[in-house]
Amino acid sequence: MSELSPEDRDAVDRLTYFMLKEVCCSATDAMAKMNPQATRALLLGVETLLTGAIARIDAQQSEGANSTAIALAVGSRVAAVLDQARGLVGEGAEHAAPATGRAA
Repeated sequence: MSELSPEDRDAVDRLTYFMLKEVCCSATDAMAKMNPQATRALLLGVETLLTGAIARIDAQQSEGANSTAIALAVGSRVAAVLDQARGLVGEGAEHAAPATGRAA
């Protein structure tokens, strides 16, 4: 496999995010039709796990000097996906737990 250019790496990141968002929202939609309450609980569990991971990136500064900014940006993107998924279950962002990317 050839070396990817910076533009190619950006495309990989963008497409990976898009595909994961589509899978998350499609699975949420399908699950919500069968059991909305269990779907909400699963989304809350996923959010809790991701919030913990993002908080550790910040606390441990594991991504270097810009770890806090990186953690906030990741948190913001994750929150947007979870908000969209919650909307499919009929639970908007106003019911969501605060994400690391939104509040320090």
